[in-house]
Amino acid sequence: MLLDGYETPPIHHAAVLIEGNKIVQVGPAAEVKIPADATVTDTSGRTMMPGMMEMHAHLAILRHGDYGRWFPWLAEHKGQFPPERILEISAKQLLMSGITAAIDLGGPMGKASA
Repeated sequence: MLLDGYETPPIHHAAVLIEGNKIVQVGPAAEVKIPADATVTDTSGRTMMPGMMEMHAHLAILRHGDYGRWFPWLAEHKGQFPPERILEISAKQLLMSGITAAIDLGGPMGKASA
């Protein structure tokens, strides 16, 4: 299923044709002309959609809700998990969840410590 982000009905059994790094055609799979040499990725049972944006992220938290335990633990292990590593792990978690852009409000970006 394809959700295009334009408030149109979902396209079931959809195909997305990509050339290089550009989407050149989308629609029902029966209507999209797939080149014989195309690499095909089966998305059966999945939903294709534009990336989502996180407008209020805190990458240093690393999806941890118990701040009273998290920040002391992080301070004790900053040699193994420096702030840059925590931010990298958090950003990857967001990406794997479908979030392709995030704004980190008040995070330690560019600072030497968290």
